[in-house]
Amino acid sequence: MEVINLRFMSETETVIKKILPYIERRGYDIESDLRFEDPTELDTENRQGFIDILVDCGKKQPLFLIEAKRDGTKLTAKHRKQAVEYGKSTKCLFVALTNGQVFELLNVNTGKSLKLNGSAFNRLPSKTELLKNVIPELKKNPSNENIFISTDKSIPFKPGVPLTKLNRLIQQCHNIIRKIEKNEENAFSDFSKILFLKLLEEKWDIEGTTPPYSYVFHELAATTKENADQVQVAIRSMLNTIAAMPKYGEVLAEPIHLRQNQTYLSIVKLVSSVSWNDCNLDSKGAAFEYFVRASLKGKKLGQYFTPRPLVQLMLRLGRYQQLLVNLKSGQPFKVVDPACGTGGFLVHALNQTMNDLQKESKDNLIHDTLFSRVKTSLKEETFYGIDAHEGVASTAKMNMIIAGDGHNNIRALDTLKLDKLIPNYSYYNSEKKSVTEVTDGKAHLILSNPPFGTSEGDSLTSEDLKKYPVKSTKGQSLFIQQMIMNLADNSRLVTVIDEGVLNTASYSELRKYIMQNCRIEYIMSMPDETFKPNKINVKTSVLVLRKRTSDMLDEFLEDEYRIRILKVDSLGYDGAGTEIRGFDLEKLISEIEKINPAHYSYTKEIIGYNWRGNILNARDIAEDDTKRFDYKYWDVKIKSPIDKLSNEKSKGSLTLKELNLIETRRGSSPASSDYVSKEEGHALVVKAGSNISKSGLLLINGDYIEENIYKEYVDKGKLVIKDGDILLASTGDGTLGKCCVYRNYDEHGNSKPAIPDGHVTVIRIDSKKYYPEYVCDYLRKGFGAFQIQRLFTGSTGLIEIQPPDVDKIIFPKFPSLEKQQAESQKLRNKEVEIEKLILQAQKELDKAFDNFYKVTL
Repeated sequence: MEVINLRFMSETETVIKKILPYIERRGYDIESDLRFEDPTELDTENRQGFIDILVDCGKKQPLFLIEAKRDGTKLTAKHRKQAVEYGKSTKCLFVALTNGQVFELLNVNTGKSLKLNGSAFNRLPSKTELLKNVIPELKKNPSNENIFISTDKSIPFKPGVPLTKLNRLIQQCHNIIRKIEKNEENAFSDFSKILFLKLLEEKWDIEGTTPPYSYVFHELAATTKENADQVQVAIRSMLNTIAAMPKYGEVLAEPIHLRQNQTYLSIVKLVSSVSWNDCNLDSKGAAFEYFVRASLKGKKLGQYFTPRPLVQLMLRLGRYQQLLVNLKSGQPFKVVDPACGTGGFLVHALNQTMNDLQKESKDNLIHDTLFSRVKTSLKEETFYGIDAHEGVASTAKMNMIIAGDGHNNIRALDTLKLDKLIPNYSYYNSEKKSVTEVTDGKAHLILSNPPFGTSEGDSLTSEDLKKYPVKSTKGQSLFIQQMIMNLADNSRLVTVIDEGVLNTASYSELRKYIMQNCRIEYIMSMPDETFKPNKINVKTSVLVLRKRTSDMLDEFLEDEYRIRILKVDSLGYDGAGTEIRGFDLEKLISEIEKINPAHYSYTKEIIGYNWRGNILNARDIAEDDTKRFDYKYWDVKIKSPIDKLSNEKSKGSLTLKELNLIETRRGSSPASSDYVSKEEGHALVVKAGSNISKSGLLLINGDYIEENIYKEYVDKGKLVIKDGDILLASTGDGTLGKCCVYRNYDEHGNSKPAIPDGHVTVIRIDSKKYYPEYVCDYLRKGFGAFQIQRLFTGSTGLIEIQPPDVDKIIFPKFPSLEKQQAESQKLRNKEVEIEKLILQAQKELDKAFDNFYKVTL
């Protein structure tokens, strides 16, 4: 499919992309059987036209053509006339007209519908039927309008749909179960079973396999409401038939719970309205993922389903191509996802590798016997998945069945309790000419997106926890360790990870363990919208690790090597999951995949297609007291100026620790019962969210404490605010980094008492040398702001900058006090000026809206 350049198909691009998969399923080779945008002379209009798809099957004379209209356009008599004229100009015997939603066949000689087995709609003849039946029949009788093909058992054409539309369809199915059944407890498993039947139908249609029953979805969907009971009977019969088959019975062991006839009919109508096979992998997985989110809500599984563009990127960085190399040489290669969810990584890896294998076979690079052996090994012996939730694991089995029957290796188990991820297996060792038994359960590639934010203290026993070298009850720490322990030497682990694991002090021992046992190949910060289509707002990264051999562990972190550390700006979709038009995912992946660290210096920023980054020396991480892995901490654009300032201490640069006259620390929040109103209060409680403005000003409104509480703070040595103190908001998305100077006086010019809450860091400087507003502005708008963004830890919603990190903020040599005051005032005056302009512009816009409203009344 990638060999076809669709850029010229502006109006019909969507339609072409929709129908090409269907054409391919009908046995046509996209490269050798089709031609695109062929010019033709139209005699009736004396002009040149362009044919969207001309089907010639390698013959000199075209056999038929496909005229494609804009997606969803209503097909009219004019469109039919034009298609027939194109057919006459190319001497085709029939034409197909489509709008991406339906196909319509027309006899060129008569201009009327051409029926195949009684219908002219939504059915193209397969390549075999075209050459054996349709063309011979039309050559015998060019006016033939009804051709019977006894061998055609295929299902009619249905369009694939994008993710947003498919999500709506899935939601409709969920609503049907909720409204009609009045019980959605089993909605996930029940819908999965019906969809599984539909996916099997499409799978068998592609393979040319005869189903074990006579029911087909498009016929059931045409059932009248009065006969809806027949649909329930049919679905239950189909499920019983499949459940009795050893190959599929395990995933259908639990009976379907739906009881109402109308539920069955309504869901069947919706499910049969699209081609699930022609929805991309992301869309296909979305069916299951929607129900997991909706039906398993509140179960605290910590699951974040992985968008398929990210799956593709991770698979490539895992160098999955080694898989075929090993299997062709007779060596095993085990791919594992220990938190497989609905099987996205495994399905994509299987599909991609199978496509590669089929291409090699098609290009005569491997013999049929080797193709058959490797194909069997791929489907049955290569991919392994584990998930703690039985229903989710069952769904993964269904997905793997549809992808290629690798389902026997999906297990519903608690990964963290296992001693090994892969059961014992044997393989024929071509070197030793004997069968080798493998019992260590080691994987050659682990791809995973393990649960975030889970605590395993209750689910694991003390005995379970003993095997983990880094003591923890946090799910992500345990998953990382389990995956590394179960990875074969020199093999790769590619995992999604919460950025908090990469930067917070509580995970520093885990990071040290990772470096001791693995080499880091990539650290990649993912876009903010990565998981937003699944309604999850988590800042994530991807780690690519390569397991060290047991005799080459880096116990003292002395290894010096180059790490690619990157920030990916986009994966080709927005926060709603809508694809960005024209985005070249292959270009993004290919560029990242081919970065050669040896070609770049440590101080150079590398910029590519929707990504940027630099090369990092592993020793820099090892020698840093935090041992942080996150991209923003090592971003060379920020790190290089900091290093330069650090080397210029003799020239007057200062750290904030050296500048602060008191210990850098946060305040202490009063008990909620201690808060009173302004009228009743004595001291203001300065809060990061409500009292520090983005323009560097103190906002007075808020909560207060009484005088006796304030005196307790003073007596106990707790932090209180003084005039000129710099107050830094130190926690939270949207608030972290805001900064102001405490200037709050009574009518006599005395500074009013105040305390900082637990989210505000206090900085007190010598105002005879340093102008507080200048320091404040450096922290909120100057280079200090960039340092704060570099130094904060945690991930989305739980970010903060700790006092020891605030101390690290470095300042260049300060200008004179007068210069500090002048520069700060200049900035603040400009901010006030611009704010006034914005307010004035908004007033004028509101006035324009009012005028327009009045005119249109």
